[in-house]
Amino acid sequence: MRRTVTLVVALALLLPALALARPRGQGAQRQELEEKIQALRIWKMTEFLKLDTETSARLFPILQQYDAQIGELDVQKNQLGNRVREIIENEEQVDKAEVDRLIEESFALQQKVLNIKHKEYKEVSKVLTPLQMVKFIAFEVRFQEEVQRLIHDIKHGDRELRRRNRQPPGQ
Repeated sequence: MRRTVTLVVALALLLPALALARPRGQGAQRQELEEKIQALRIWKMTEFLKLDTETSARLFPILQQYDAQIGELDVQKNQLGNRVREIIENEEQVDKAEVDRLIEESFALQQKVLNIKHKEYKEVSKVLTPLQMVKFIAFEVRFQEEVQRLIHDIKHGDRELRRRNRQPPGQ
């Protein structure tokens, strides 16, 4: 019962901010998927770390703050990735200076993410017990791997479905 209350409190704290984080319209399906992933993250984290209501009320706003900062960097990383994809697909001629700029920008974004994660861990460690902190770090890695695996499966499932739809019946 206590965990259920904790989960409800955690969801109540985090979901309104997620709903306002990005406008609906283009990418509404993506936004909905991100919201579901975040809800799943909260639920699984609450269970795995055995969070009580008070700890959840302190932890999830911290995570929300840092997730928003990383989300902003993700937009920049996606733009950079799109530029690289564009160069590859169009077989554009690029000079060394542009390549160096793209590489430096990529490293700079990665460093910013690491800096944010470092600050997040310091702040989270003020809220969690040492055991919960170890569990938190392990959870974050495993959950990210699960999400990446799910995305991979969805993408490859879509490709397989499209490929089957292109084949004439009976093949």
